[in-house]
Parts: sequence; C-alpha cells; structure tokens
Amino acid sequence: MSIRSRLLALPMPGFLRKTCITRLVNLTAGAFGVTSPRGCGLRRYAAFTAEQAMRATDREADKLFRDANKLGSRLRARLGIRRTDEALAVMRYMYRLIGIDFCGTSGAFVIERCGFSSTYTPQICRLISSLDAGFLFGLTAGKKMSFTQRITEGAPFCKGVLE
Repeated sequence: MSIRSRLLALPMPGFLRKTCITRLVNLTAGAFGVTSPRGCGLRRYAAFTAEQAMRATDREADKLFRDANKLGSRLRARLGIRRTDEALAVMRYMYRLIGIDFCGTSGAFVIERCGFSSTYTPQICRLISSLDAGFLFGLTAGKKMSFTQRITEGAPFCKGVLE
C-alpha cells in the first residue's frame, strides 16, 4: 500500500471532510444539471439527491457514473493506487465520511449501515448507486460493482459483487 493511501487510516480533518462533501454535492448537482445547494450537509444532500433522482433519466445516471469515474481515476493516480485492496481501502474511507459502513474484498462487498437508506426508495438507491459504481470503477481501473441485495429493498444489509 502506498504511503499516501496509508494516511487514510488517520482521522480526516474537518476542513478536508467538508471539502470532500462539497465536491460530492457539486458532482451530483452537475450530473443532474442543477445548481448545488448551499451549506449542504449529509441530511440535506440525501434529500437533494432523492428529489433530483425522482426526475432523473438514464442520461443522468450515465453522467453520474462518468463523472464519478473521472473522480475515482484522478484519486487513484494521486494516491498511487495499484491494487484492488488499496482501492477498496480508499472506498471504505470515503464511504465512512458520508455515513456508509463499507467492507470489500477483491470479489465482493457488504454495506452494513447506510445513512441514506432511510431517505432513499429502492429506485432512488439504484440510480444514485451509479455514482458509487463510477467512483469504484475509476479507483480500481475497471472493476464493476453490482448489488445482489439492498437495505432500501428490505434486506438487513447491502451485499454485492465486484467483477
């Protein structure tokens, strides 16, 4: 694991966490073709994305994937990520910032807790997952994420595969 990706074991400073969340909000708003809400914390972000996703089409889902893929690819290059386990460690860290408990191996993943599951319907969760899939695709240089069960569909936790 690179030195830069080992830094992810450390707690993230508040200003950097806020910057990451702001970038996520801006990326999402851009994919939906709307202005980013100001002062958007995680609860407001969940409501904002749910509202936008209700009006979204496949075009917005594709844009979410593409833009998140670019972000993941840039992060992979900056952190010197070379292996899937390093990418998954970064994914876990980034998810933790937004209230998602992610655990992954080279072939599968589990999400035991998701701060968005009480706000998202199954349909919204599927659409917004395009963002997650794109980010992971970029971080891993090509691994695809697919869910086999979701909290929003009544499962006790999310589960999926990485191919």
